[in-house]
Amino acid sequence: MKETKRHTIVRIKEIDLELRRLEEKYGMSYKDFYNHVEGDMSVLLEKFDADEVMDDLAKLVSLLDEKEKLLKELGKEVDLFAEMDKDWVKMSPNRKVLSERERRIREIEERINQLRQKYGMDFDEFFDATEDLREFEKLMERFDPQEILEDVSEWEDLEEELKKLKVR
Repeated sequence: MKETKRHTIVRIKEIDLELRRLEEKYGMSYKDFYNHVEGDMSVLLEKFDADEVMDDLAKLVSLLDEKEKLLKELGKEVDLFAEMDKDWVKMSPNRKVLSERERRIREIEERINQLRQKYGMDFDEFFDATEDLREFEKLMERFDPQEILEDVSEWEDLEEELKKLKVR
């Protein structure tokens, strides 16, 4: 029993250390970091990559979730998310829920990857191939012309939407 309690306390201290590292990395409390991601994320994006920020957010929420559970084991009821923006949905490894924006970004990236694999080229190459008669004929040997035109239109729309979502 004492050994389990000691292990729990040690893990809480490890989590606190990881939280401190995040605070040092971003130069703000983890609560401010959490709220900036939902609110004015541009402050963070001036210095950090969006994927890195989102990964750190998922890590933060996972750490806080784990810490809450460990504190509960010790008989302490605590809501570590209390001072954070309620618009953000709590995330944990088993119940990872992303913001609507982040979910849409991932959907778009998945669809773009499907199109890349389908045609074996990136958007610029594909778009150029549809503009060049010889290249377009080569594509028509493998794909239906209507399908190609629908895909180029969809891909163009996806690239545009992705740019807008990532800028926000």
